[in-house]
Amino acid sequence: MDIHLANNGETGDQLRSVKDEIEDHLCVKEEINEVNALILQSDIKNETKLSIEDICIQNKINELSVSILQSVKTNMDDNFKFFNEKQYVDKYFLIYNKKQQSEDVCLRIHTNKIMLLTVAKGNDILLLNKNIQEINFNIHNSDRTRIKVVGKRKLGAKPIHPESIICQVKLEGESFMRNIRAGVTGYIVEINQKVKEDPNLLISDPKGMGFVAILMLKGQRDQHDEILNNMPLLTEEEYIKALKDRNRINIK
Repeated sequence: MDIHLANNGETGDQLRSVKDEIEDHLCVKEEINEVNALILQSDIKNETKLSIEDICIQNKINELSVSILQSVKTNMDDNFKFFNEKQYVDKYFLIYNKKQQSEDVCLRIHTNKIMLLTVAKGNDILLLNKNIQEINFNIHNSDRTRIKVVGKRKLGAKPIHPESIICQVKLEGESFMRNIRAGVTGYIVEINQKVKEDPNLLISDPKGMGFVAILMLKGQRDQHDEILNNMPLLTEEEYIKALKDRNRINIK
């Protein structure tokens, strides 16, 4: 605030006016300081009265200030599983045909007992590491891609048994078609259209977008666990052991 001092010629009233103005200015400054002191005291009290929830929130905010990779703890990384691993249990059906060709399939059983049919790691389609040139879903004049189901009871689903052929593929450099079978007794609910458009997804992403079809078990839902237990399906560990035994026989 600019205050001009009076010249010698100014009257006493003018001097008194200047004095009052200075005093008013000092009073305002004092009031501002008092308000600031009260605000500071209030902030200190609030800080000392933080709840456990407030402290947790503040800690989370501080954690978010670091990069995503730094925020992931080692044990979280070691135990991390993708969605398609957490929600499914994998079971395997061994198929070794008369030509000594492996047609093994993997059934990815969801918690609701709907299954994704995929090519197993021991299937020659994966082992031979060749591109798929052709895929055929028209089996015995029945086009699997035209299956349409209706309602909760999945009316219109196609009945199948473990040896039923779901589709056939031709690998690069081969003149014959290889079969992909159902591996389970139940129904075809839907064919994966993405595989029809890009057959090599069967090889590049068998446990992701490269599943062959969606299958459903036969029987009532409350009987599904018992039905699965009575089928000749192998766990992951049992399947790996079976592959080792098969390889030893082939070497001999």
